[in-house]
Amino acid sequence: MPPDLLAHALAAKGFMPTDEGELLHRVAVDHLGAGPALEIGTYCGKSAIYLGAAADAVDSTVFTLDHHRGSEENQAGWEHHDPTVVDPEIGLMDTLPTFRRTVQRAGLEHRVVA
Repeated sequence: MPPDLLAHALAAKGFMPTDEGELLHRVAVDHLGAGPALEIGTYCGKSAIYLGAAADAVDSTVFTLDHHRGSEENQAGWEHHDPTVVDPEIGLMDTLPTFRRTVQRAGLEHRVVA
């Protein structure tokens, strides 16, 4: 994985350990040549960077699918709640803006589609 993209993945919000992300990248490089990938559940984009880097390496695309409202453990009062991803106007989690910034900063908008 290119060092600049690894740095973006490491800086992104998320729960994926680095060794799992690097394995995801290697497996995706091996398989994305056959066609695009669908990531189900993307949170703030950490895993999408690993997948997007693989897609970039083999000229492919990753589509992500997420409601961007967080899982149960991400809600207020739970262990993994992050108030920085709560939309202050509506009072609900909204990870889509963070996801979009993560992908844009990594320069992978041409590979990762929300």
